This record gives sequence, C-alpha cells and structure tokens, in this order.
Amino acid sequence: MGVSSIVLLAAVVLFVHVEAFSAPTGSSTRFLRTQVDNKDYDEERAGLSVSVMEKAKAALRPNVSPAKLANWLNKGKAVDDVFARLQLNKAGDKILENPQFATWLSYVDDFAKKNPDTETSAISTLTKHFGTEALTTMVQAAKKVDGTEAIATKLEASQMQTWLSSGKSADDVFAILKLDKVDDSLLASPVFDVWNKYRKIFYQENPTKVRSLYFTLTRHYRDRDDALARIIQTAKKNGATRAEAVQLETEQIRGWKASGKTPNDVFSLLNLQNAGDNVLTSSQFAYWNSYLRLFNKEQHERASVFSILMSRYGDRGISRVVEAALKTKSSSTVAKRLQAEQFQRWMASGKSADDVFVMLRLHVDRDGEKLLDSPLLSTFTKFTNTFNKQNPDKQTTVISVLVNHYGDDRIAKILGRVPGLSKLSTDLEMALLRHWLSGKMDPSDVFKTLRLDKAGESLLSRPLFTMFTKFTDFYHAKNPSKVLSTYTIVRAYYGDDQVARMIMRAETKPSSAGAAKRMEAVLFHEWMSSPDDAFRALRLDQPDTLRPGTKLLDDPVFNFWVRFLDDFNEVFPGMTMPRTLWSNTYTSKDIVKLVENAKKNPNTRELGSKLEAEMLREFVFDGKKPEIVAKLLNVKKKSDSNWKLWEKYVQEYNKYHRLDSGTSV
Repeated sequence: MGVSSIVLLAAVVLFVHVEAFSAPTGSSTRFLRTQVDNKDYDEERAGLSVSVMEKAKAALRPNVSPAKLANWLNKGKAVDDVFARLQLNKAGDKILENPQFATWLSYVDDFAKKNPDTETSAISTLTKHFGTEALTTMVQAAKKVDGTEAIATKLEASQMQTWLSSGKSADDVFAILKLDKVDDSLLASPVFDVWNKYRKIFYQENPTKVRSLYFTLTRHYRDRDDALARIIQTAKKNGATRAEAVQLETEQIRGWKASGKTPNDVFSLLNLQNAGDNVLTSSQFAYWNSYLRLFNKEQHERASVFSILMSRYGDRGISRVVEAALKTKSSSTVAKRLQAEQFQRWMASGKSADDVFVMLRLHVDRDGEKLLDSPLLSTFTKFTNTFNKQNPDKQTTVISVLVNHYGDDRIAKILGRVPGLSKLSTDLEMALLRHWLSGKMDPSDVFKTLRLDKAGESLLSRPLFTMFTKFTDFYHAKNPSKVLSTYTIVRAYYGDDQVARMIMRAETKPSSAGAAKRMEAVLFHEWMSSPDDAFRALRLDQPDTLRPGTKLLDDPVFNFWVRFLDDFNEVFPGMTMPRTLWSNTYTSKDIVKLVENAKKNPNTRELGSKLEAEMLREFVFDGKKPEIVAKLLNVKKKSDSNWKLWEKYVQEYNKYHRLDSGTSV
C-alpha cells in the first residue's frame, strides 16, 4: 500500500477511532451513532490493524517526530497550539488534503484521553479558525473530492453533533451559516443542504418544535416576500431542487391568500413596481400572474393584468412595458394580449392617431433626436395601422401625424441622421417621399421646404440634400415627362462660384463625396462651351476676387478652374477653342512668374507644366507676337533655358495664325 493510501485510510480510522470530535450523550448519541454506522467508518470495516494505523501516523509526520508529539502531550500543549505548530493555520481551504491534518487529529485524540476533564474537539478548533460558515463550505467542497470525502463526511457529522449538543435550533444554525445572505440560488447551495439535513435531525430530536421549511424560511425573510419568491423561482429551474421549490411556491401562495392579500398587494410584495419597463419579462411577474389566476377563481370581483398595470403605469408606461416584453419570446404572448386590449380601449374612447401620438408624448422632443429610438413610436405606428383597419372612412398615416407635429424639414432632418438604420426609418423615409408627392410638391418645392436655399456652402454635405435628391429621383420616376434636375434647382439659388465651393467642401467628407463628384460632372459639362465662361462664372475676373497673379495657386477656386481645364482639354485637345480671360485679367509677367514658381516646387511641378501649356495657348489666342513672348520668357539665344519652349510657341503661333514658320528672334 502506497503512502497516499495509508494517509487517507489512516485519517478515516483516526476520525472513527478517536473521541476527539465531541462527547455525545443522551438522545444526541443516537444521531452520532447513526451517522457513523451508516458510513461504515469503524476500524474493523476499514480493514486496518492498529499497527498499520500507527505506521500511517508515522508517515503523516515527516516534519514532527513522535518524540516531539509525546513531549508536547506530556507538557499539555493545547490542541490549538499544535494546530499552529503544524502550520495548519496556513493551509487554507485545502486543509483536509494536508498530510499534517491527520497528525493533528491524532494529537487531539491523545490529548482528549490524557485530559478527560478538558473540553477539547477538532471541530471547535476548526470553527474557531475558519468560522462556521466558511468551515461548512470547505467541508462540503471536500466531500466532492475522492481523497477527502470520508474525512469531510465525518467532520460534517461532528459539526452537526456539536450544534445539537449545544441546543442550537434550526433557526440558530440558519443565522450562524448566514444563509439569509446567499443569493437566489439558496436551495442549490451545499451549505443550505447541510442546514436542511440538520433541520430534519433537530426536529426528529425535538418533535414538539417541528416547523415546515416554508415557515422557517419566512422567519428569516420576513417582509422580503420578493427575495423568497426569487429563491423559489430559481430553484424551480433546477431539477435537483424543483420538487422542494414547487412545495414552497404552493405554501407561499396559500399564505398570501389566507392573509387576504389582493393581487395588487402581492404586486407590491414582490417589488414588481421596481422592475420598470422589464416587469413582464421578470420571473416574478409569472409568479404574480399565477396568484392572480388563483385569486380570480375564488373571488366574485375579478382583477385583470391590464387594470392593475394601468393603475400603476398609465397608458404611456404600459406601452413601454409592452414594447420591452415583445422583444422576449417568453413574454411576447402576454405583451401582445395587453397591447391589443390597450388599442381597443383607446378606440372605444374615441382616440385618434394624433391623440395617441400626444398621449405617448412623442411630440415633446422638439429636436427629434430620440424620436426614432423611442419604443413608443412603434406603439404609435401599430395603433395607426389598427385604427385605419377599423376606420376605413378616417384613414390617416404615421408620416402625416409626424409632419403635423414636427414639420417637413425637421422630420426629413431626423430621418437623414439615421438613413436606413432600421426598417422603421426606411419605411418612414419612403412614406415622407410619398407624402410630398401626394401633396403636389415638385423637387423645387421640396428644396425650399427643406430650407436648402439657405444652406450655403454646406449644401451638398447636408443629410437633407440627400433626402432632396432621393425625392428628385422618386419624382422623375413618377413623372418622366417633367424633368427638373438637381443642378438646375441648385443653380436657381446659387451661383457657379458657390457651387464650386460646395463641391470642394463636400468632397472632403466620405458621406458627401459622391454627391460632390456628380455635381462637379454636371457643372463641368455646362462649362464645356468656353473655359472663359467658366473663369467668369467663378468670378476669377471680378475686382472683389482678384489677388496678385503670382498668388493664384493659393486660391482654391482658381485651382478648381484648372481642374476643369483638365477635363476640357481631354474633350477638346489642342487649339480648338479660343480663351484669353486669364491672360487678360492678370499681367503676362505675373502669369509667367506664377508658372516658373510652380515648376520649381516639387509639390506643384506637374500643375506648373499644365499652367505653362495653358499660358502659351492663351498667348497664342490673344495674338501675342513671338518677340514679345521671347522677352517674357527671357529668351535671347539658343542656350537659354526657355529656348525650346519659345520655339514651340512660335510653331503654335504660326500654325494658328497661318503665318510663315520662319519667324525668329
């Protein structure tokens, strides 16, 4: 047999062989004997002789010699002191697995025999060190481990024997174990199991004091019906505790009925008023509903779930409760039933969709920031549908009520903040487009209704502009013969220079970059008749917009015009369309300087080359003589840096003006 086997078996033998746990007397002896005999822990059944046990004791004391233990015993060293000397006070909740634990138990046994008049027990020392609650928890955990099950079982019996011998009632032990502090899983707690065993033993020994489990629990959960109800409901979900929980539930409901509690009273007892919007999903609600049904069976005056909730929550509160419950499968059936009853009551009292909208206080959020997030909007929508089905001659729409309270532009703004985030917002957006169309509004009307004519440079970036373009598309789909383009409407209120700034601002944001690109394409197409017209449309020729010609690269509007030239030159390459406005607005010297500076800077070199080509074209169109351009480019001989550029200019000039190509400096 290995050392570990010897350790375990010897420990079991020590527990049974020794009288160190307690000294039972009277009726309590029957309890202890029953516990021990049932577990077959006596030495004969363990199959160990005394010599084997002694060997085991020796194996358990690698650090403390038998002589040392004998010396301690002769000196009368207290068992608490030896507990500490063996460092068991540092063993923690795994103490039963510590080899020195059996050594200490042996010492407790020897000490008790040597000092019969001194009250000594292992359980008293362990309780003193760990506390009753912690020790009980520790023992129950050890019962689940093969190597410590026997020791833990005997400790449990000894602990109960100590309680019984000292006259502890079931209530006393409940309090000692602090079971009223355990959460809703009380009945599944191993410590509760210990107490329940003791309760039965205590009443067996004290038949005149017998009380039911429910009676005992109510003493400890006085004025806390909700806590006890939660414990019962939690236990019903566990197969191991369900039967006991069902019995407790029956007794609690009978207790309420016997004491004349109304469903409203029990609603308060269960603290359901504190569940807020989640009252229908609470396990306590199902419990309360059971009591309501029982109450109605035995009463002439019936109470209803709706009437009680109405008295506590009001119409708006019930609607919130219902919407929360509809999201949970277990509570959706009762929620649908309550909502149907609520809708019928509203219609019976003559309430319109608008009345319900106001009653639900959906009109008070003036900015509408929380409107689409409100669960009550769903309630209102469903009621409106129900109202229309039952009142075919009084048809109304959700969107018409919303517009009536918020206005077209505010509703559009609300929907624009959360485009397509939910089916509700998508449906409302489409309903708004139909609402406008049915009101004989065209895109221009909607543009003004949404106050986009006052939006300024932020126009393309605004969510309302997106709503406007959606309506424009929707309108054209329904009226293909009435073409009113987005660009046409925008141009009716904004100049090209403003549109250009809108585009430049919008293209910096991912959400509006697409709109900017589309608007730019239309604008550039309109300008294709003449780059000079584009230059003029951008007000680059106006006195109030002029800046030194050498600083034009700092002007975003000028750069926008250059961007247009890229598209223009791709469509009309070469010298096909005259333009001279740039070269006539700014001095030739400034333009040349601008080009030179741009080409010197690595960041603008490519742009400088484009501007250089455009500069030469405008000089040609403007009829600038080659000798004048030579001076501007500082060209005097072939070795000059701009000679080839000037040579190219001469060729283009002669070609365009149909002159002899022999012109020279």
